[in-house]
Amino acid sequence: MTVRNVLVLGDSPHAAGLLEQIDLDPDSQRQPETSELPDLTILAGSEEADLAVAMSLLESDRPLIVVAGPHLAAAAVHRLALVASDVRATIRCWLPAVRELTPLENTHAPAPPLRVDRADNRPAEELLFDDLARLGRLAGRFDQVNATLGPSGTVRLESDSGPDATWTLRPTNGPAEVTLLVGDSPLELQRSERDNPETASEWLEVADGASHLKLEELVDVVETFAAIQESARRRRAIDLHHEPTSERTVFKSQMAAVGCLLLLLTLLGLVVLLVLGAALDPTSTRGGRAARVGFLLESDDFLDDTATLSDNGTDHLE
Repeated sequence: MTVRNVLVLGDSPHAAGLLEQIDLDPDSQRQPETSELPDLTILAGSEEADLAVAMSLLESDRPLIVVAGPHLAAAAVHRLALVASDVRATIRCWLPAVRELTPLENTHAPAPPLRVDRADNRPAEELLFDDLARLGRLAGRFDQVNATLGPSGTVRLESDSGPDATWTLRPTNGPAEVTLLVGDSPLELQRSERDNPETASEWLEVADGASHLKLEELVDVVETFAAIQESARRRRAIDLHHEPTSERTVFKSQMAAVGCLLLLLTLLGLVVLLVLGAALDPTSTRGGRAARVGFLLESDDFLDDTATLSDNGTDHLE
C-alpha cells in the first residue's frame, strides 16, 4: 500500500487531535510545503498564505480538509466555497464535536428550546465554536444573536423557523462541566476524540471522503460565530441574513463596496474643494473685499506722476 502524503497548512489547536491520528497512521505521513503535490491537503490556519496554497491545490484537484474552529474567517470560507463550486470539488470538514448528532425532529409545536450550560475557566471563544456547531446541527440556522462574553457569558440565539437556543458560561472552582438540554431533557455529549478510543480510525474515514460538516453548515457556523463576537463588542442584537455563496452574491457585495467607496470619495472631494475655495478666495482678505466693492483707487485714477485725481478718479470717488 502506498503512503498517503498529507500537507498541513497552519497550526490551529483544533487540529491537534487530527494531527495525532495522522502521526499514528502508518500509511500516512506529513510532508513539507516545498515538496511535490500532496495526496491530501489539510487547512488548519487562517493566514492568507495558507489559504492561497489551499485554494491553489483545490484547483489542482487535490482533496481538501478544512479544520473548523474559531480561527476561520467568514470571508475565507466563502472564498473556498467559490473555488470548490468552480472546480466542482467537495471540501471536507473536520469537527468531531458534531459527530453522531442529528437534526431534531420537529414533532412538537412550538419546538422545545435548546440550552448549553458550561462551568469552565477557559476563554469563551475557545468553547463557544464547538457548542455553536452542535446547536446548529440540532436546530439548523439561527436568525438573530445577542451575546455578552467574558469570564462568564450568555449567548441567545433566535430562529424564525426552528427552536431558539441559549448558551451560558460561568467560572468554576471544580472540574469543567457541560450540559446540553433539549427542553427539559438532557442530551448526552460524546467524549473528546482524545479520550475515546473508538475514534482512532476517524481520520481514515475523513481521508476517504467522510465529513463532519457540510460546507454550507460550516459557512453558517462561521457567520454566526462572527455575529456573536460583533454582538458582544457592540452590545446589541445582530440579525443574520443567509444567502448562498455564489458569483452573484459576491458581485453584489463588491458593487456595494465600490458604491460606498465612491460616495465616500465624493464627500471627501467636496470637503477638499470647500477648504481650497476658502483658502484661495481673493476676497477673503480686507484688500480683496475692498477691491471687490470698488473702494480701491487704481493708477489710472491719478494724473501722471502726481497725487492729483484725474477726472476718472473723481468720478470713481463720486
